Amino acid sequence: MTRGQNLARQILGDDFIAPEEVVRAKQITYTLKQLQRFAKTMPAAKVLQWLKQHNYMLLPGKVGDDSKVKWLALRKDGVPDSRFKTYKEQGRLLSFKEYVPSMGEVIWGIGTYFDVRGIRLMNEGYCVRTSSNPDGQPATHVRVGPYLESGMDVNYCPDDYKEHGFVLLAAARKL
Repeated sequence: MTRGQNLARQILGDDFIAPEEVVRAKQITYTLKQLQRFAKTMPAAKVLQWLKQHNYMLLPGKVGDDSKVKWLALRKDGVPDSRFKTYKEQGRLLSFKEYVPSMGEVIWGIGTYFDVRGIRLMNEGYCVRTSSNPDGQPATHVRVGPYLESGMDVNYCPDDYKEHGFVLLAAARKL
């Protein structure tokens, strides 16, 4: 691990996942250039402390088609106080440092956390709304969760749905 990654481990503990851990757990490969990019783009200590305070994990992002990789800072649970709110109302709870991640980012993050740490996040009967819009359907976003032993539930969620407090908002940190 690089010096920056060691600092991330000190601050975040198990909520930091290094590229090497993803390689071992998922049997994927990052190129030397990608590993160097991760080393150069490690968030500063101040950002790492913010992640720790707000229940975030930091992990390497999925290798994309363009081979560019980036760190993904993803909240490990739903945004606080986002129950019983519409998608628009939930979005107002985010700080300017945050954004609503896509379905792919949430699935990658939660799945990778399980593959590396053996801990199933979002398994307590709730789900999170993502920024992904299914097939361009108006006023609908994709929700992810709960993540049970039978697998991760992924489905549609109307933006105006707010009953029962089952649907929270996913959040990621801009890096």
